Amino acid sequence: MILVAASWIWIGVSAFCVGYAVLSMLKMITGYAEMEIDMIFLMGICFLAVYAQLFSLVYKVGAFATLLLLCFVLAIMFFMGKSIWQYVRKVILRLHREKWMFIVLVLLAAVLVIITSGEINHYDTELYHAQSIRWIEEYGIVPGLGNLHNRLAYNSSIFCLQALFSMKFLVKQSLHSVNGFVVLILLGYGICSLKAPRHRKFYTSDFLRLGLIIFLNDPQNYLMLSSPGSDQLVQGLVYYILIKWISFWEDKEEQNAPYVYLCFLALFGVSVKLSAAMMVLAALIPAIRLVKEKKYREVFCDILIGTVIILPFLIRNVIISGYLLYPYPELDLFDVEWKMPAYTLIFDRNEIKTWGWGLNDVRLFSTPFREWFVHWYAALSRPLQQLFVVNVPAAIAAFVYGIYKGLKKDWRSFWIVFTVAAEFMLWFIGAPLVRYGSAFMMLMPLLVLGKFLSGEWGKRKYVGGAAVVVIVLVSYFMHPIVYYGMNCDWKYKRKGSDYMQCASVEYRLGEEVIYVPERGDQAGYYAFPSTPYAARLNLIELRGGDISEGFRMKEEYREAFVSTYGQVEEMDMFSAK
Repeated sequence: MILVAASWIWIGVSAFCVGYAVLSMLKMITGYAEMEIDMIFLMGICFLAVYAQLFSLVYKVGAFATLLLLCFVLAIMFFMGKSIWQYVRKVILRLHREKWMFIVLVLLAAVLVIITSGEINHYDTELYHAQSIRWIEEYGIVPGLGNLHNRLAYNSSIFCLQALFSMKFLVKQSLHSVNGFVVLILLGYGICSLKAPRHRKFYTSDFLRLGLIIFLNDPQNYLMLSSPGSDQLVQGLVYYILIKWISFWEDKEEQNAPYVYLCFLALFGVSVKLSAAMMVLAALIPAIRLVKEKKYREVFCDILIGTVIILPFLIRNVIISGYLLYPYPELDLFDVEWKMPAYTLIFDRNEIKTWGWGLNDVRLFSTPFREWFVHWYAALSRPLQQLFVVNVPAAIAAFVYGIYKGLKKDWRSFWIVFTVAAEFMLWFIGAPLVRYGSAFMMLMPLLVLGKFLSGEWGKRKYVGGAAVVVIVLVSYFMHPIVYYGMNCDWKYKRKGSDYMQCASVEYRLGEEVIYVPERGDQAGYYAFPSTPYAARLNLIELRGGDISEGFRMKEEYREAFVSTYGQVEEMDMFSAK
C-alpha cells in the first residue's frame, strides 16, 4: 500500500502539472479561463498517455521515460510555479471551507489505495494485460507483435500509461496503480460536485453522477481496480464526459472551449478502448458552432490537438498488427510485411462477439438475433434484465424530448440523446458482455429520469427533499466499496500485489526462447516473451536476428485462414469460401 500511495503521489503531481500546462496553453488559444481541478487531472492523464505512446515508438518506456517526464514536470513548476501555487492555494482554501469534502476525499483515497493494492482478480491480466505492459517496458513497440499473440494487438493507451508509472526500474516490481488513481478522480468528482445538496433541487447531471457512483461501486468493477485493464476506466470516462457536458448546459455555459476539452477526453477514451468511439459524435456540437462563428483558428488548433491525441494510438496499431484499427481488416491501408492475416482479425472479432452473446463458440457467429438474444437475456441478473427493458421506453421518451427540443431549434439535446443511444448500440451490437458495457445500460434511463425530475414539475414538488434524497442515495451506493476496503486483506502493506507466477514451457523461435503456458492460456508477467498457443510458433518467424525486430507470418501463411489459436483452416468459415 505504501508503494501504491507513493506512485499515486507521482501520478498526481505529474498529471496535475501536465494538465495545468495544457489547459493554460489552450486558454491562450480560446480565452476560456475556467480550470476545474478534475479537468486538470484528467487532461493531464490524457496527455501523459500521449507522451507514453509517443515515447514507446522510439524507445522502451522505463527509467529514461520517467527521467524525461520528471524534467518536464520540473520545467512546468519552474516556469509556471507562481500560477500553480495560486491555484493550489485556492483549492486548499476551498477544502478548508468545505471540510466534508476533504474528509470524503481522504476516506475515498484510503479505501481505494487498499483495494488497488490487493490481489489481481481479472483473468485477462495474466492472459495478456501483463504481457502487453512488459513488452512496452522492455522494447516500447515491436512490429508484428500480434502475430505472436493476437491479444497483444488489443492496443490500448492505458497499457503505455501503466508502463510509464510501473516504476519497475526503481522498486523491482511492475506496479499497476493507474486505474485506482483515475477512479479516485472520477468518484471524487462524482461525489463532491453533486448539485442537489447545494441548490436543493434535482439536476439531470446529478442522476448521471449517481450512475457513475453505482457503476464504480459494483463489486465486478471495484474488485478490478488492482488490474491494469481498460473496461472500468473507459466506461467511467464516458460517464464523466456526459456529466460534465450536461452540467455545463445546466450552468448556461455558452463558450465552446469546455465542450471541446470534453471532446479531447472522448478521443482519449477511444485510445483506451474502441467501445467509447461513439462519444466522438458529440464533437459535432462545438464544431458547428465554431464554424458558424467563423473561429477557424480555434477549429484548426482543435483538429491539431485531437490529431496529437489519437495519432500515436493509430501508429501503434499499424506497427503491432499492420492495420489502422484492430480487429477491422476492412481498414487495410498499409502494405507492411508484418501484417496479420485478415482472417485472424475476423476470427477474433467474431469470437469476441459470440463470447459477448454468452455462446462462447466462434462457430455460432451467424446465430440469428432472436436465438442469441434469448440466451443472452436469460443469463443476465434480474436487476440487469429490468434495466435493459427500461431502456426501450427511456430511449423513446428521450428521442421524443430531443426532437421536441430540436423543433425549438435546440438540436443539441437531440444530438446528445443520439450519442448516448449510439454508445449503447455499439456495445450491444458489437459484444454485449456485461463487463464491457453495464454502465451503458444505465445511461438512457438516468438521463430521462433526470430530465423529468429536474423539470418544472420536479422543482415544485421536490425542492426541499432533493438534497436529502441524493445524500441518502450516495451514502447507500458508496457503502459496498467502503465496507470492502475497510475489511479486505491488509497483507500488502508495503507493496501492492504482484503479477501471478505462471508455470510455462520453453519453445524455440529461431535463436529466441518463447514461453507457452504449461496449463491453460495464462502466462502472466514473468514468463516473457510468451504466447498461449504453441501452434502459432510454427506459422511465424522473426523479422531479424532477435525479437526486438518483430514477428511476421511465414510467406505461405500470410493469406491463409489462420485462427487466433494458430490453426490453419481449409476454408473461410465466415464467408464459406
